[in-house]
Amino acid sequence: NSQTSNDEVKFSTYLQILEAKKYLSFWGASPSQDLSNLKASLNWSNPILPALSVSLDSLRWGNYQTSGLRIWSDMFGSSQVFRGELNKINLNGSPFIDFLAYRQSRIGQNSTITINGSNIKNSDFLGIKAQLYAKDSNWSLILDSLRIQRFGQEWIGAKGGSVVKNGNLWSIQALKLKQGRSSLAINGLLSENPSDKVSLDLQDVEISKVLNLFGQNLAWLSGQINGKVEGNGLLEQPNLSGTLEVSDLTLDSIGLGQLNVQSQFIPGSSRLVINANLVQKDAELAVIKGWIRTDDKELPCDLETQITGLPL
Repeated sequence: NSQTSNDEVKFSTYLQILEAKKYLSFWGASPSQDLSNLKASLNWSNPILPALSVSLDSLRWGNYQTSGLRIWSDMFGSSQVFRGELNKINLNGSPFIDFLAYRQSRIGQNSTITINGSNIKNSDFLGIKAQLYAKDSNWSLILDSLRIQRFGQEWIGAKGGSVVKNGNLWSIQALKLKQGRSSLAINGLLSENPSDKVSLDLQDVEISKVLNLFGQNLAWLSGQINGKVEGNGLLEQPNLSGTLEVSDLTLDSIGLGQLNVQSQFIPGSSRLVINANLVQKDAELAVIKGWIRTDDKELPCDLETQITGLPL
């Protein structure tokens, strides 16, 4: 429907596709993508009504599948609000996220963004609030708040961390997560230039917390991790290296001392090269050298271990 005057054109339109899979080949999508019952409407006739609305009954993209997607926007004078909701996201057939909501309130080039997601089964939660400043293809994202809860651990983000995109260069500054004494900080530059680096600094991070983030609960292993991991060429051919110190390393209530680790990831062969030594009261108890394949679930390795006086 349309109505024409001297200075404006008001219209609304509606589209529904019931079997979108038939059209995915036209978009160049592979067979691993599918969606059903796509509905879309566009309404510019009244600024207080949703200007855009898109909904899907189901969407599958690779190993991810959701039972519902909705995206819509509202216009209030010079302010535009975008919203999006995803319901019950599954990964490889298992529940991943129960609900994910996105909201962006935009005036000109400035926006406030909030993202909230949750998994009721294991109490996982993600909450982000940030300021977005965009001009053309360049933008900057300034963090107001960040909260991540994973397997019972709650990590809080420091205010002021930023991600800035300028052309093909990404700058990451002061992205920091804390839980008690433990902290993780990310800084650096990300681009096609192989000399640009991104670093991850770890301070007083408990081994059990790191393993727990990946669903591993090893109560018999403990220790405090300090050090840095650096990566360059991350957009082309990732090259990772790290120097870590694990103090107060304990195995099944037996104090082993301090573990010093130097490592480097070789992307061409998917090998993590390790050079580590275990020290207790200035005495070297063990030396471990070799590599571990990271592209195989069984983690094949070739490690050489020299032991001197280790309390077996």
